[in-house]
Amino acid sequence: MEAEPKFRRPSVTWGILLSKEHREAAREVIKYLETEGIDTNMLKQIELPTAVEVMQTRLGFLRKIGLDNEAINNYPLVLGCSVYKNMVPVLKYLKKLGFPQHWVSILVRKYPMILHASVVIDILPVIYFLRGLDIDLVDIPRVLTRYPDLLGFKTEGTMSTSVAYLVSVGVGVRHVGYMLTEYPEILGMRVATVIKPKFDYLMSLGIPQTIVARIIERRPYILGYHLESRMQSNVNHLLEIGVRKEAIPGMIAQFPDILGRILSVSAKDHASWFKDKLMLETDKVAGMIEKMPQVILIPTEMALERIRFLKSQHFTTADIGQMVSQCPQILISSIFSTLRPNLNFLTSEMKRLHTDVVDFPEYFTYSLEGRIKPRFRALTNGDRDLNCSLDWLLNCSDLEFEKRLDGRSDVVDEMVGPSFIMGGQLPGKPEKAKDESHSSEAYEAAAL
Repeated sequence: MEAEPKFRRPSVTWGILLSKEHREAAREVIKYLETEGIDTNMLKQIELPTAVEVMQTRLGFLRKIGLDNEAINNYPLVLGCSVYKNMVPVLKYLKKLGFPQHWVSILVRKYPMILHASVVIDILPVIYFLRGLDIDLVDIPRVLTRYPDLLGFKTEGTMSTSVAYLVSVGVGVRHVGYMLTEYPEILGMRVATVIKPKFDYLMSLGIPQTIVARIIERRPYILGYHLESRMQSNVNHLLEIGVRKEAIPGMIAQFPDILGRILSVSAKDHASWFKDKLMLETDKVAGMIEKMPQVILIPTEMALERIRFLKSQHFTTADIGQMVSQCPQILISSIFSTLRPNLNFLTSEMKRLHTDVVDFPEYFTYSLEGRIKPRFRALTNGDRDLNCSLDWLLNCSDLEFEKRLDGRSDVVDEMVGPSFIMGGQLPGKPEKAKDESHSSEAYEAAAL
């Protein structure tokens, strides 16, 4: 009968798995770890130091860098790492890259396998690859902390093909660095099963390829939305509440986040709420959502405050319904810094009826100091005595306005007005009002 070989297989300490005699000598170490609350089931079959003092040093070092028992038990093999041969070189390099200490703790908790890594063989190639994708060196710590799984990928595999595909469908090369800095998870997505099906789905909705590429450039995280349970489901929920199919592409281009929010309840609830509070028909509510998709995410209490304010200014429910359906931005406009001062100027300085804004509710989206007051002064300057609508006064460029004042413009009403830019950014974030109950966080939740 052959004798049992002294050595069996490599261990995680860059050493070897020793014989049964060696494992028996390590029982005291196992007992020590168990008294410290460490799950030792995976450690009984690997090489461990026979001296309890050495294991005390390893355990103390891991706790010093931010790993508690829960984190260690998620990956107990980390205790097989030598402090000076494995851990210290890796941590020194992370510090050299600019990792703050608390980020190191987060990284090691999320990806403890990094403590087994070789700086030269495993980490440096990934860093060089990320730099080659135009990710700034100062952003490397943030990228790896957010998505440390990158350290386990081969640079010539999924990471390369995902970027190559996005560039091939129109994503600008100069935007790749920003995209991957903001959402590095893209590098772990397979083209055939993740990226391409979502890209194709957006195009199937009627969004041109170039626009889909621009959306991904600015909002790369939409590639992380689940295709069936989130993207397709949300589009179906919008259609169920009356949104027109042909309006979906514009809504997504304006506010891509609509694809990832949970709409199974909020879409129907908000649509019903607007019908009840504003006495609007289904098509009016749907039209309002088409103009500003964010409206189905606005807290109803926030919207109700604006409605109550307008009612206190003698607007009827029908007036408010007409205004909101035409200009839903009213529901997120600050009462303190927008609605009240604009309305006061309209009635006290411009000597107009408050009902004038019913026909042109976009009046509330213009800056009082930047446009309304200067235009009104120009209108009333000198011998001019022009009686015009708010639309005529505000809804044009400065050059066109000068032509209108001089009677040189053939265009009476030009539908330009305030609008959203690509990505769903709202024009002008209102200031936080002292007399409003909602915080800026509530506004941001509504707007974004």
